[in-house]
This record gives sequence, structure tokens and C-alpha cells, in this order.
Amino acid sequence: MGPKKKQKPKNDFYFFMMDMKKQVEWSDMTDLAAKCSPSWNKMPAEEKERYKQRAKEAKERQRLDLSNRFDHQGRSLLEIEEEKAWAEADRAGMLNAIDDVVGETARQGTIVREKFYIIHFNVLCVVRARTNVHFDHVV
Repeated sequence: MGPKKKQKPKNDFYFFMMDMKKQVEWSDMTDLAAKCSPSWNKMPAEEKERYKQRAKEAKERQRLDLSNRFDHQGRSLLEIEEEKAWAEADRAGMLNAIDDVVGETARQGTIVREKFYIIHFNVLCVVRARTNVHFDHVV
């Protein structure tokens, strides 16, 4: 699957049409635009200002929406952030497990008699879909 396309921001006329679609009969967006256009063209600039403001707010929300922004490989920035959060949570879980084992032996006073084996693995694995995928760390 190739890169996803960015959604174009909605303009002020779009928001006017969304308000008008409740008041006029229409069959498709082209028909709605044709029926709304005369009213829009006659509308004073002061009345259009509220639709321009709504369009500006929608554009800003869209700009901040990471699911609508993509990297050079077509992955959404939201997906990338979720992967980073997942990896960080996984790492925190592993560190907590190690801390629990070391802390328990220290509380029992047996830490000086315990044997600890420190093994480090570097694993490279690309997983596209994270659904039902979980790796448990065993200490």
C-alpha cells in the first residue's frame, strides 16, 4: 500500500454548505454547491467571516492531527508515536521487573548470595500490525 494522501482542509464555503444542506433539497455535493453558490455570492463579508473562522479552526485542528500527517514512507505520524510509546512502555515494564527481583532479594538480605546473569540481546524485528502482538520479558 502506497503513501496515504493528505486530506485537504475544508474552506469557508464548505461550512456554509453544511449549514445550508439542512434547508435545501439536494442529491449530491455538486448539486448542493450549485444551490448554495448564489446565496454565498450575495452574502455580505461580515456574515462570511464566521465561516472563514470555522474553516481556520478546522485547518488548525487538522494541522495538529498526527493521523493526517505522514512520514516519507507513508506512515502516519500518529502510528509512529504509538509505536514509540509502546516500545517505551515495554522497556519500562522490563526495568520494573528487574527492579522487583533485585529489590526483593535486597529486602530478604540474600542479594549477596544471589547469582545474576546479565545478558543483552539486540533484536531487529519490523512488525507492521501491532494487533495481538506482545512480547513478555522474563527475568
